[in-house]
Amino acid sequence: MVDESGFIAQNIDGQSHSVAQNAPAEYRRLNSGAERLSLNFRFHRGGKELDSKAQLDLDRVVSFITDLKFSGENILLLGFADDGNDSSGNIELSKRRAEFVADQFKLRGVKPAVVTGFGSEILVASSSSQEGKDRNSRVELWLRH
Repeated sequence: MVDESGFIAQNIDGQSHSVAQNAPAEYRRLNSGAERLSLNFRFHRGGKELDSKAQLDLDRVVSFITDLKFSGENILLLGFADDGNDSSGNIELSKRRAEFVADQFKLRGVKPAVVTGFGSEILVASSSSQEGKDRNSRVELWLRH
């Protein structure tokens, strides 16, 4: 049911995830040979502060990654924004979001290898509703093997 609604499940695991052909070349390059984890970090509306669920997810994700013997060299944090602002503002916001998550990882002893933002280039929902905007404002977590 969670998958049908378009939301991400609570359990952390790797997912085979095909990257859309219209995704930016840099996004496709970074994800080549990587596996997407089954959760996104979400933010309070319009900002770079993690929502309460994402704050709880931080420790779970770091434990998951270290239990599997991954290091920061394997971790990619890719930030996104909804399409409510101008393009350059969205890119900057998405980068700040990814950097904020990376800082939280570093506080827990893990330094991600890639931390970048793609603005509103890859929307996962329509930004015509607040729910859609919330889903688009995210940081994806990918692991390279």
